Order: sequence, then C-alpha cells, then structure tokens
Amino acid sequence: MEDEPKKAEQTNDEEKPQVFAVSKKRGGFKFNRRDFLAAAVTVGITGSLVNGESKEAVAKEPNSYSLFLPLLDASSFSNDKFQQKWEYSDRLVILDPTAGRGYTWGPNSFGTYQENYVESNGGKRQVQYFDKSRMELANDGVTVTNGLLTKELVTGLQQDGNSLFIQKTPCQVQVAGDDNSGTGNKVAPSYASFRSVITFNPGINIAPSLIGQPANLAINKAGEVSTLDNPPARVLISSYEATLGHNVPDTFQNFQNLVGRIWDGSKFVQGKIFTDNPIANVFGYPVTEPYWIRAVVAGAEKDVLAQLFERRVLTYTPSNPDPYKVEMGNIGQHYHFWRYGNNSNTAIKVQPTQMTSYKISGKEFTQPCGAPIPAGAVCVCNCVAGTSSCNPNCTCNLICTCDAQCTCQSYCSINYHYWHPN
Repeated sequence: MEDEPKKAEQTNDEEKPQVFAVSKKRGGFKFNRRDFLAAAVTVGITGSLVNGESKEAVAKEPNSYSLFLPLLDASSFSNDKFQQKWEYSDRLVILDPTAGRGYTWGPNSFGTYQENYVESNGGKRQVQYFDKSRMELANDGVTVTNGLLTKELVTGLQQDGNSLFIQKTPCQVQVAGDDNSGTGNKVAPSYASFRSVITFNPGINIAPSLIGQPANLAINKAGEVSTLDNPPARVLISSYEATLGHNVPDTFQNFQNLVGRIWDGSKFVQGKIFTDNPIANVFGYPVTEPYWIRAVVAGAEKDVLAQLFERRVLTYTPSNPDPYKVEMGNIGQHYHFWRYGNNSNTAIKVQPTQMTSYKISGKEFTQPCGAPIPAGAVCVCNCVAGTSSCNPNCTCNLICTCDAQCTCQSYCSINYHYWHPN
C-alpha cells in the first residue's frame, strides 16, 4: 500500500505564508472570470480568505494531496530581486507557448515566508517558493540564492542554519511523474527512496569516474539499486563531478549548458539559460548517480532517468518529444508540501504586468507590451475603443505595442474582461 504523506509540521506565526489576494489598482481588478471562479472553488475547499490570508495556511493531516492548484492569476513576487531572477529565464516561457523549453522556476508561487536561519539577520531570512525551487534573499538584501532542498527531502533533516538541522520524516513524495493523489504514481521512487545512495557529506556514497560508459543503474521505490543489461535508452556518462564524487550523463550535462533567449531587464537577448554558473545559481552539485526509474507520467507508466542534484532534480524521459525529454522536477512544490502542508492553500499564478495579446492557431495568449510574438501569430493590441481613455490605434507588427497615447490598460473579448494596470 502506498505510504501516506506524514502529518505536516505546525508552523509558528513568523513562518505563516503570505497568501496573495486580488488587488485593486487604477480603477479595475486584475482577474478574469475563470480565475475568479477557480478562486471561489478553491477557497470553498481549503478555508476562507480573510484580509488576503487563509484561516488554515497549513493542512492538518492530508490523506491525499494536490501538489498544484492555482488560486489566482496575478504577479506575485515579494521583492524585485526575486522578480529579476525569475524573469531572467522564465519570462519567455510564460509568454511564448512555442518557446521550446520548460520553466526554470515555474509558473506558480506558493508563498513568501520569513524562515528560521541562524546566520541570517535577526535569525530569519525571506524566501519565496516556486514550482521548481525556493529563492532566498541573502543578508546583503541583494543576492538571491537557490535552496539546497534535495538533501533535506531525502534525509528529513530540515536545515535552519549552517550547522543546525531539525530531524523530520524523509519526504514520501515521488521525485518524478504524476503526483500520487489516489496512488496514481505509486511505482515511482520517492525522495526517501534515495536515502541510502545520497551524498549528504563529502566522501559518503561516492562513485568512481565512469566517463564514456552507459548510464545503466536503476533504483526502485524500496531504494534497491540494480544494474541493467539493456537500459531503456542509450545515455552515456559525459562528465565526473569530483566535488561530491558523482557522474553526470550527457543528456543532463548538455541541458545545463543550454543557450537561448533570456530577459536582460528590458529585452530578450541570447544567453545561457541557467546563467554562466549553473552549478551555483541553479542546479548545485550532483548528490546521486543517475538512475533509471519507473514512473507514471501523464497517466502512463514510463522509463525515466532521474538524477538528484543539491538544488534540483533532473529527469530524462526518452519517449517525450524534443525538446522536452529533459525536465526539472517540481522540487519547490514538493518541499513546500513537506514543510508546510497542502499547496492548494497558497498557490498562485505568476503573471507579468503590462499585458497585450496575440492569437495563434485560433488561441489567444497574453504577454507584456513590447514583447516579441511567435512566427505566424496575429497581434491583438489591448487599446480598445470605449474601454480606456487612450487612443485606440495600435501598431501590431513583429512586436505587440500600443502607440504613444496608449497605456495597455484593458482588453475586452466576448467572454471575459481583462484589466491590466501599468
């Protein structure tokens, strides 16, 4: 029988999440009817909202859980440093459905906290959770670090300082594939499954260099490791990270060095998607070998190659279409659930402001004014006569913009009204 999630640890007042509610700006609310109805349903399930805060920010004892349930469609960064970090790689992904890559941080935020950390100013540090990681604001108020979540989930040791760890139960959430609500992904290993193979400290569970050899190890839900005579796909070890003593396959090494369009604060430019230092800024060092696992993905059981890094989990699914064979696991979601309880209480959609619209294949998408649109798309400017005080004329070429008198304030369609304040 599938292990049930353990009872969520109760949090003190300082660590209760901020639950973002609808904000009223410049004469209009930033929401649409579908999101309003979704919010109403969500609140009905998880507890009412009072002054933007949930009465029950932590699930008492969930028997089944949803790792993703967006509450509102809103911009939700707790400070501009977090927003800059998120937009560097993910602004393009959320705006362009044809971007050809997945999220680095994710489209959902699960709340901002002041979490205990001994070496931080006042013993607290500001953090914000996203689908795929946790951002942390350093003591200088400028530097943003990326949480070392993996080892905590595998060992159950919650880190509250450089040398302070609180023992909890290792996380039973699956590292890859569908969530396990209703035991829909019971075959996949959980974080706890890797407890006997993870390198928590240097010198533990290290492996010899296997460069040029196939990735042929497998691990199951019980944490049992085996060697496969015929791996599901030909994947070769391409590098050896000597710091913690683990091999990295070519699929993951190539992924970490991807180049593509990134946001420099004012425009999209070509650059390294995971920055010039992907180990420090995104992934961390590998803490396990790459292992083949079985996992249920989109309702079907598949072979997946998974490797745990200090900050992320990477998966390679041979049956996925390019360029989505390599993906990041939702470790931010998983950690938030492990530490605070059901994520549906706080999950909100991250959405850039100052939006315009374009249509492609009959479907409509929104993006910031001035952002490029995909080839074959038709621009729909948001300056609509009768809905705002601006001139309705628009310039819609390769980039969606409104003329100098327009402020991209509102857009009306047949079914929904969107209000996008500057």
